[in-house]
Amino acid sequence: MTKSYYAGQDLDAPCGRCKGETRHRILSITDGVPEKIICVSCKSVHKFRAERTERPAAAAQTPPPPTPTPPP
Repeated sequence: MTKSYYAGQDLDAPCGRCKGETRHRILSITDGVPEKIICVSCKSVHKFRAERTERPAAAAQTPPPPTPTPPP
């Protein structure tokens, strides 16, 4: 089930100015996804950033394989 949004709806989202997740109000929507939101705390208007998905720890920390060197 997908989330449905509407202008004026409140939601929790990360705020760059507040440096944390705070309450925001949706100002505009494009293709069913919030486009511009305003922070209720600091009144900063910015783009909606969806919640970050965590990358798998193993894939993020695996170094690339060494390059084979030809024998002399």
